Amino acid sequence: MIRSILLLFTLMLLTGTSAYAQNTVQVILTGMDQVPEVGTPATGIVDVTLDGDHLVVEGSFEDLRGNYTGFGIYHGREGQQGNRLFTLTVDVDDDHKGGSVDAEENRFELPEGIQGALSEGMLYLSVTTDRHQQGEIRGQIPSLH
Repeated sequence: MIRSILLLFTLMLLTGTSAYAQNTVQVILTGMDQVPEVGTPATGIVDVTLDGDHLVVEGSFEDLRGNYTGFGIYHGREGQQGNRLFTLTVDVDDDHKGGSVDAEENRFELPEGIQGALSEGMLYLSVTTDRHQQGEIRGQIPSLH
C-alpha cells in the first residue's frame, strides 16, 4: 500500500514537472493580422512550443499570392512591425505558394531578453513573399512562459 502511494506521488511529480517545462500554443496566420493588412487567401497554422529555454515551431501555410521568400519570428506588439529574430527553415512547395515547417529543424535557444518578450506576448510569426516583402500573413504568439 505504501509503495503504491509512493509510486502515485512520484508519477504526479513527474507529470507536473513535464507539464510545466513545456507549453504549446497554436498560432493562426492571416493577411488580416499583417501590418498593414493584406488581402490574401493565404493562411497558416503553426504550433509554437516553449520547451525550457527553447522555442520550437512546427506547422504549415498555403495559398500565398506571391512567391514565398521567407518565414521568421519577429519582435513586436500586435499591430506593430518589428525586427526579425529568427529565420525558420521551410520545406517550400513546388509552386512556391505554401510550405511546411518541421519541429526538428526549427528549435531556437532563447536568450533572457527574448524569453521576456515571449512571456509578454511580443513575438509574432510572418511569412514574406515577393509581392509582400513586409509580410503576406502573420500571427501573434500569445504569452508563453
